[in-house]
Amino acid sequence: RRVRGDIIFQMSVDESGAFVLDDWFFVDDLATGLSPKEKKVWSKFEKLCSGKLTNLKITSLSGSQLQAADFSGKSDPFFRVYKEIDFVTDSWVKLYQSNIQMMTLNPTWNLELDAATYLEKVELDRFLKIELWDHDKVGADDFLGCIFVKPAFVKYLEKRSKKKLIRIVSTKLCPLEGNTPQAVRGELKIDFHV
Repeated sequence: RRVRGDIIFQMSVDESGAFVLDDWFFVDDLATGLSPKEKKVWSKFEKLCSGKLTNLKITSLSGSQLQAADFSGKSDPFFRVYKEIDFVTDSWVKLYQSNIQMMTLNPTWNLELDAATYLEKVELDRFLKIELWDHDKVGADDFLGCIFVKPAFVKYLEKRSKKKLIRIVSTKLCPLEGNTPQAVRGELKIDFHV
């Protein structure tokens, strides 16, 4: 499990070596439910949470079995990357918006978002939020789900695995505030290079 102040992430590693975010849930207290071993891991993780990560890159992002938001039974997905500015006020700044993948529930974007150009030398202790949206030509775009990734978490996985490519697979997407978890579905896979 990995902790984000008020969110706990449960993880596993699949047969390809990808880190799989199996589940997430909200807690009222940071230490709630952590065993002594988990507290020790959290303590090591917290030590990584200072400074900026200047060599982080996102090189691939793909979704599978996303929510169908159009009458055709498909979606026209795109994603946005945001950087957390302030946790208390829930302030975010948009860093990037992808192109639109037309008529698919399984989009793939091969790209190179680097910290120097797009990710603005992200702080290790601030979250990146990746939101998936369905583009609509008429009316508002439809929200498909999002995930939160802390750069220190990616750095921790890189140090632990001794690999420069860190693949994170989220099998449960977060809904917008006020929506139920059933309002989103699908899986998101992100390749980070550290």
